Amino acid sequence: MHRLQDDLAREIGATNSTRERVLERAKEAQSDRGILLEQEESLSEQREEAKEILQLAKNEWEHARSEEAALAVDVAHLEGDVARLNERHEQLVRRVTRLKIVFLL
Repeated sequence: MHRLQDDLAREIGATNSTRERVLERAKEAQSDRGILLEQEESLSEQREEAKEILQLAKNEWEHARSEEAALAVDVAHLEGDVARLNERHEQLVRRVTRLKIVFLL
């Protein structure tokens, strides 16, 4: 009978010890969870800030692309103007040359 009581006392002691370790782990887990939740909140805020910065960068990029496209159109128009002016200049040079020839004759 004493042996059974001793065995039972050891099992109760082991159970109490295990229970204490489990409770300590639970406290640590709750503490870790709180820390992780704080980190998650901070990361969420940082993610939102990064999204806003990315959107601003996208907007600036699109604005720069639209300006570039407008400038490309302007360049094309100006190149056309230069080509027409060069052609007109050549025509005038030919006329002046013909007039000089006519007056020299």
